[in-house]
Amino acid sequence: MGRGITAFLTLAYLTCATVPLEARGLGRFLGGLLARGTSAVRSFEKSHTGDFLTVAQLAQCIKKAKKLDEDFDQLEIIRAALPSSQSEVDLSSSAKDKRDKFNSALEMHNGEVNVFNAECAKEYHAHDLTKAQELAEGN
Repeated sequence: MGRGITAFLTLAYLTCATVPLEARGLGRFLGGLLARGTSAVRSFEKSHTGDFLTVAQLAQCIKKAKKLDEDFDQLEIIRAALPSSQSEVDLSSSAKDKRDKFNSALEMHNGEVNVFNAECAKEYHAHDLTKAQELAEGN
């Protein structure tokens, strides 16, 4: 029960925390990941436990967040190009095919988001962020 509440509060926090970072050019996933560590965990006395991401895990989460942001941007471009009215869809089998392909890609993306949330929703030590970013850029 306690873990469920913690997960809910974490997701609620991520939703609220991403808005200013998105405005600064970071995507939803990367912005949320970076905001969580810098504002939620500031003490050095906490040790690395299973509840905290290690530097290597954080670097992987940064990479995944960047990819999810890029994939989301591509999905938005595809979605914007889809026919918007039902009559356009009814008239064209290619429009139906495009919509089906988009829906399939969206389902895959949502699956990747679920994996990301399961792996990366933990907290991390703010002092690990710089090293993790360097590690993420290096690979």
